[in-house]
Amino acid sequence: MDEEGKPKFDEEPDYTSDIDEKEMPYLIAVFDALSEELDSGTNPDAIQESIERLQNCHEQVLSVRAEVGAKMNRLEMTEKR
Repeated sequence: MDEEGKPKFDEEPDYTSDIDEKEMPYLIAVFDALSEELDSGTNPDAIQESIERLQNCHEQVLSVRAEVGAKMNRLEMTEKR
């Protein structure tokens, strides 16, 4: 995290750590960076990097969603027994 509480994009995101009220969640920081880069429109490579970060975040969300779904299915199976 930098001094403003935003994630540094040169580091691998830590999806497991808790976020305090002074820190910006990684996904929000990715959207903010993409918005700033689209507004400036001067660096297409930076825009592409933000899109790739956004895709990585999407994959992480889908992974967690699948894990929660599997746990819910197991819980429902144990309730039926």
